Amino acid sequence: MTPMTRVPTSTAREILRLRLQLGLPLREVARRCAVGIATTHATLQRAEAAGIAWPPADLDDVQLARRLYAPGVRARTAGKPRPDFAEVARARHAGKALLESWREYRATHPEQDAYSYSHFCQMLKSWQRRGSDATRSAGESPARRRQPTRPSRGRHHEGIVVSRF
Repeated sequence: MTPMTRVPTSTAREILRLRLQLGLPLREVARRCAVGIATTHATLQRAEAAGIAWPPADLDDVQLARRLYAPGVRARTAGKPRPDFAEVARARHAGKALLESWREYRATHPEQDAYSYSHFCQMLKSWQRRGSDATRSAGESPARRRQPTRPSRGRHHEGIVVSRF
């Protein structure tokens, strides 16, 4: 759940009730409230971060929404340290295995939740698709960088007519 995504307060209250009072599994809570599992999980994380237990002690809907969506309350995953992908890319270019870079990242952040290896790889691919910071600041689009510069077949190439046959 991003900071801007909100569920109605009545839905948030129902998520808390089903999970904390009845102890239903996350999937069942999500199904009964007609929201995604990630939204259900993030709502529960927000409630935990805001110190909201069940039953919410005399909180009306407005107060519950204020506590759940206060500026300082975020889902726990928002606090994960981001890897330095420029350094990872340099190490990879030098021949270092990606798994070794991930292990170093995990070792650097032992007390905090670090990203899993698969998420680490997805984030690296996304970072590579966007291009480096230097290229982005120069204003060159990623699509323009990927275009090959080779002559097409059947056209004039260096003054010589090249035939396909």
